[in-house]
Amino acid sequence: MLFALFITWDKDMLRSESDKWCLGMFILCVGSFITGFTQKFLFGVIGENITYAMREKLYSALLKKNIGWFDLRDNAPGVLNSVLASDV
Repeated sequence: MLFALFITWDKDMLRSESDKWCLGMFILCVGSFITGFTQKFLFGVIGENITYAMREKLYSALLKKNIGWFDLRDNAPGVLNSVLASDV
């Protein structure tokens, strides 16, 4: 807008220049909104996919453990369920 104010003293020219700069700022704002929304959405999708893959690998690794491994107090089903739910 400062460019429009410094260019001319003619009111019609000032109006057309200010309209041009306002349209440019509006387009930049819309573009910024779209790219920000897309970035956050895709980051969420990637985060969900990574978390799902990690939980799936941890669960399959737990199923392959020897049965005696589950007898230890640190490997109780409640503890392992808590690890699957929160630590991943």
